[in-house]
Amino acid sequence: MPLSSYKEQISSSLLAKAKKFTVRECDEEEKGRFIAYVDEGDLTRDVSLTINAQGEVTDHTCDCQIGGKLCMHIAALIIYVTNKKVSTKTRGRKAVKAPFETALEEVTDRDLRAWLLEILRNNKDLQLNFLSRFTKSVQTFTPDAVILLTLQGRKAIIKSKKKADTSELKRMISLWEQLHAPVIESYLNDPTSATGYEAFYTIIKSVGINMLDVNATVNRVDQFIGHVTGKLFDVLRITGDEKVWKASTGFLIRSIEREMTILAHMMLNRMYKFFTELSPDRKADLARQLLEKYAKVKSFRDKSEYKSRSLIIQMADESKLFKDYAVAFPAITYENEYNTALVMAMINAEMYDEAEDLCREQIDKNVEAKYDLPYEMLLRELYRKSGDDVMYLIMSKELFSYTFDYDDYLLFLKEDPDEASQKEVRENAIEHAREGIIDNNTKANLFLYTLLESTGDAQEMILQYSTLPNCYPEWCHCFQKMFEKDPGGLLSGLLNKRDYGDHGTMKIWREHQYKAIVQLRQLIMQHYEEKTWKAAINAARKKPIVAYSNKLLMYMTSGILD
Repeated sequence: MPLSSYKEQISSSLLAKAKKFTVRECDEEEKGRFIAYVDEGDLTRDVSLTINAQGEVTDHTCDCQIGGKLCMHIAALIIYVTNKKVSTKTRGRKAVKAPFETALEEVTDRDLRAWLLEILRNNKDLQLNFLSRFTKSVQTFTPDAVILLTLQGRKAIIKSKKKADTSELKRMISLWEQLHAPVIESYLNDPTSATGYEAFYTIIKSVGINMLDVNATVNRVDQFIGHVTGKLFDVLRITGDEKVWKASTGFLIRSIEREMTILAHMMLNRMYKFFTELSPDRKADLARQLLEKYAKVKSFRDKSEYKSRSLIIQMADESKLFKDYAVAFPAITYENEYNTALVMAMINAEMYDEAEDLCREQIDKNVEAKYDLPYEMLLRELYRKSGDDVMYLIMSKELFSYTFDYDDYLLFLKEDPDEASQKEVRENAIEHAREGIIDNNTKANLFLYTLLESTGDAQEMILQYSTLPNCYPEWCHCFQKMFEKDPGGLLSGLLNKRDYGDHGTMKIWREHQYKAIVQLRQLIMQHYEEKTWKAAINAARKKPIVAYSNKLLMYMTSGILD
């Protein structure tokens, strides 16, 4: 979704609710990725938003648990970020000196020292910050010293309280970053130092544990880990010193492997992002070091390790090393996310027999058929890559209601050249696609559009789409062709079709539907006389079931997307 046109693509009711929320402590964690707290009355949500270089929203998260959809809290952050970007365009103003800066220039050193001493005596966190910044002695940092600093920072902000509110948490994180800055700097000056790394890693571990203990969200913990590890990755990204590379990556991998906690998984996640930026040689080296460690680990300790191993499988796959270490990754019954990553790596490594056996084994063990689908899809991919045309055709027919693959449909037609048989294949495919569209399957939408476009029959396009809900992007794509064939049928079909869906949570109505509705309104006004489209609207509004469901009709009438 383009950020600049969010008002046209998010429902007005959702925007109205979002505007009532308070967005605070919004940080641009990295270029284009914003993380913030959104207050809904007394309830606070942790929200993130990712925007690419083209100004499009590519990802968003919220801990309100509505299944990854665009919720009110994400909408509030979109509004905030958009307005913030507009307001920051004021440049070229002359800097105005703040009153305190003027006063600071006039105060004497003696008075300033006396005032500072009084402030420090009554403020524990400033004492710690001051000592960290201005202590002149050379320090040797140990894990125990880091743990003590972390606890001192926590106590300075919340004293003996068990939990921290969002304001206290932000102050605590800021203080921890300041207290531990010398530790990080000391290690980065000598990345080959094992003792230096232990102190560096203890920052991640001790702060992460304390953040979770005081009720910080996983997003905030991950953000802190990214901040700390990012400093090391910046050094490794540019170093040409193999000694530094080997030592530092070795330290990182050993600390992740020996812990295997949620914190270690967050570190591994950050390492994977770093891995994707590396040259092929360094990718292979990093993956090989990880694989050598994990090949020795025989048991799984908790759920986070499944996720970590899935990431390592992915790194091995991308580095073309999986086949050499496949024995280190056994299948795990009912762990579909892990198993599917494992099978995909096997397929890419051309371990076709092993991949097929694993899929069949998991399908046999599944209690419900719905859990078979990921493995059946992988079998289809396996047969495609291995060149087994017979089995590929069989699996493609079984899975067509999920894949809606147009190339598979063409294969079905080729299988039997008889005209009557091909007609039956076509009708069955269209019926499956219609059912898929009603279930909001975007693949079904694309398939039906591709099929109808291939025949060029504009009359059939109007007939099919006027009896289906939604499908507004497809109406846009075919508009000119349908207008030239049957302008009256096109306008009637658009305004008299029935739509439905859970609009409040955007379960059915996705962002691209709203964008298409706006475009269709413009196309109608450009291609028809005003009296014609107004008459069509008035006729459609007399049908209650249409008037209260057709989103284009409602938008044409009120100018509101809701």
